[in-house]
Amino acid sequence: MSDLENTYIPHLRAQFERGRPILFTGSGFSMAARNFAGQQLPSGPGLRELVWPICFPGDPFEGSSTLPDLYDFALRRAPSQLSGLLSRTFTVS
Repeated sequence: MSDLENTYIPHLRAQFERGRPILFTGSGFSMAARNFAGQQLPSGPGLRELVWPICFPGDPFEGSSTLPDLYDFALRRAPSQLSGLLSRTFTVS
């Protein structure tokens, strides 16, 4: 049996049974999708703006920081806030 049959399919099956699958697709594929709040899923620049207040509360958004840098800082500074933001933003029906 292949890795697909032994590892990946059972993992995906278990995630679907729990209602928690995470699927990744190519760039732009999910841009028309909407989260539970009815908002479009953000692109990379949009996600930077959403993560910014976790990193720098009260400061106006500056476009010079990269998403990986902001994500890393938010993860260290306020992991539960970041987790909540990502769950609210990317949970779709």
